[in-house]
Amino acid sequence: MKKVFIFFKISNFSFIVSTHNISFILINLSEHMTEFASTILTILCSLASKFILIINDEPNLDFSQWSKKSITIFTTTQFASSSENLPKNSRMFLLDIDNNNIEQQRFASIDDLISRLVDEIIDKYRSEANEYNKLGDIKKAKEQNEQINQIYRELKQIHDKPMKISDNITPILIWLISNTKTNEEDTNYIQENIGKYFSEYRIFFNESEFHECIATENDTNMFVIIYTEYLESIAKGLRQFLNVKYVYRYGESKTEDKEIITNQDNLRYRLIYDLIDYYGKLGEQYRTNSQTKNAREMFLKAQNLCQFLSTNCFPSE
Repeated sequence: MKKVFIFFKISNFSFIVSTHNISFILINLSEHMTEFASTILTILCSLASKFILIINDEPNLDFSQWSKKSITIFTTTQFASSSENLPKNSRMFLLDIDNNNIEQQRFASIDDLISRLVDEIIDKYRSEANEYNKLGDIKKAKEQNEQINQIYRELKQIHDKPMKISDNITPILIWLISNTKTNEEDTNYIQENIGKYFSEYRIFFNESEFHECIATENDTNMFVIIYTEYLESIAKGLRQFLNVKYVYRYGESKTEDKEIITNQDNLRYRLIYDLIDYYGKLGEQYRTNSQTKNAREMFLKAQNLCQFLSTNCFPSE
């Protein structure tokens, strides 16, 4: 399924159409989108577009011209903590991937956050239906209830549809290599020890050739390593591709960015750990689709990687 996003980039609310009906604003969530969340959001935008405003890559939003009506904001903890002028009468639901405690308004995955948006929109339609009933406008109330039923019908089709598994399930490993450092020890170790879990290696020293490869490999799942001498925005841009499963920034760093892997052991640990996750999820998908033989093969790969990880003492980050 092709990934679809419907995002608007704006700098001031005065430049958009009337915000009278807008009740839900999604801010800076595009890079976190999964196929499931993107599909759900596309349905919501087609059925409830009058309620939803989606804004992407805007660090300094001006809410001063927003209406005084109550709105609900769906965004990241990073945006919420860095914004000083959020509407006082707004509710917030936050994507907090590192959240280790249970909080009603924080969600550890984008899928859960978008599912909460579904609940909020349905509650919105239900509230409008009740208001129309009080006013005696049965026709309008029926329209709102029909919108709820339509959302449920569309979502049911997604949940009932078996998940498609790519024919190219064995991923490729792509490196955007440093031009100034020696890389053989990194690449040789991984190729010799876990190379069989990748269908091939592709190593690039040229950024344009690297981008061309990413853009043309639409059906092959990829693990991508980018050395830190290249801009962080490259890694950020890759996360919009569904077939780019994991992105690693690797090398020396002058900052304390937790996303950067600074030594060989941690890179090896992360790769193996994520391969276990990758093949484990594939096994579960095959099991759900009653493809027992393929499921066993994927689970066996994950098990072998677990054994390899347990006998090689790589420190976790």
